[in-house]
Formats: sequence, structure tokens, C-alpha cells
Amino acid sequence: MAAADDKVVKSYCTQCKGVTKHNVMKEVERSLTPDNTPGMQIDFWGETHQIVACRGCDERSFLRVTVCSEDFDPETGDLEETVVSYPGEPPKSHDNLLEVRPFPHLTKKPRRIYRETIEAYNNELYTLAAGGLRAIVEAICVDKAIADGPVEEKDKTTGGTKIVRKNNLQGKIFGMAEKGFLTQKQAEVLHEHRFMGNEALHDLEMPDPDNLKLAIDIIEHTLVTIYELEHRGAALKSARGGAV
Repeated sequence: MAAADDKVVKSYCTQCKGVTKHNVMKEVERSLTPDNTPGMQIDFWGETHQIVACRGCDERSFLRVTVCSEDFDPETGDLEETVVSYPGEPPKSHDNLLEVRPFPHLTKKPRRIYRETIEAYNNELYTLAAGGLRAIVEAICVDKAIADGPVEEKDKTTGGTKIVRKNNLQGKIFGMAEKGFLTQKQAEVLHEHRFMGNEALHDLEMPDPDNLKLAIDIIEHTLVTIYELEHRGAALKSARGGAV
């Protein structure tokens, strides 16, 4: 481990409650390449561990900076660093966090993916949260044995429309309506949201948090409809029957 003379970085300080300038007290570097790491599939990967001290209050913290040959800005061509600080900035205020809603009758796999999606959103991992939305729908389809469904598309021969069965996510969503798990309108709303489309992940752009929050709300309503509505209706019926 070597000293890093006169090196200054910006990082969150838990005492100053904000991003401040830090002196790098010590750092150690590690680099991996195909020459020193057999089987490596990228050109290089490196990390730097740093012990840093706030220049305002002298509070100490730790930084881990990683970089690899695959992470670069497509516009400038510059390599992009990923910096993680410890203990780091505290989570957002409770008012901005999404709660993991209770779905008592939700089965294991959809429940796990739903929880991980909410955790990703709350940690501002918005691209992963967007992928989680698609994964929840896929898990529901597996759970309900939905392999395909009827999709309306343009008939190039007649110029009109025709119904074809498709086994992609669009087909499965309408397959849930076909089997009575969703209404046709609910299936249309679910399908039309952009995060259900492949382009939401393929373009690799940062999803808008507000749009993502709306998509999560749609997914939660879907979970209520498929897994909870019948049980809630039965509970209400039982309560009415027991009333004097």
C-alpha cells in the first residue's frame, strides 16, 4: 500500500453531510488482463482502493474505484470509472422510498423478483429496476402456465388485421387476458407501457424515475388483480355473511 501524495478526490463526508474534497491518504491498485488472468474475456479490468480524509473535518472513509475496457462513454470514447464510497451517502428520505407492498398470496418467484425490483428502485438502480418489471411479468406467466397468447397485427396481404399467437412477452400478456387472469383493457395497459418493450433495456439509457414509478404501480395493480382480488372478495363476502 502506497501513499498518494497531493492526490485529492471528491466524496461524501458523513460528518459534513455533503460531498467535499478529500485527501487520498493511502491507496492500492490491482489490474487484471488476459496475460495475468487466464480465461479473461475483456482487455483489462482494474480497481483502486483508497483511504481518504475530508479536508474540512478530517473524517476518514474508504473508496473503491473500478474501471474496465467495456465501460466507456460512446460519445467521447473515454473510460468511465465506477466509484463506491464507504460508509457513503445515506439512503434517500423515507418519503422518496417505495415500500415493498404485502401480497399474501403471491407465489415465491414473483415475490422475490418484485422485492428485488423495489430494492433496485430505492437504491437508484433504475436500469435494473426496469429489467425487473419485465422479469416479474415473465415470472407470473411461468407461475400461471401462460406460454403464448393472441396478438392482433396487420395483415400485409389484405391490408386488414389478423390474430396470430405469439410466445413473446406481448403474447403472454394477452394470454393472461385470454385465460381470465386480466381483463383485455388491463392487458393493453400493461403491454403499452414502454418498460415492457425490449427497447427499454436494449437502448441502455437511464429510465426516468417518475415513469418507472408509474410502471411499478401498474405492476402492483396487476399483482393485486391476479393474486389477491379473489381472496379479498371472499373475505368481504364472509364478513357480510357473518354480520348480524
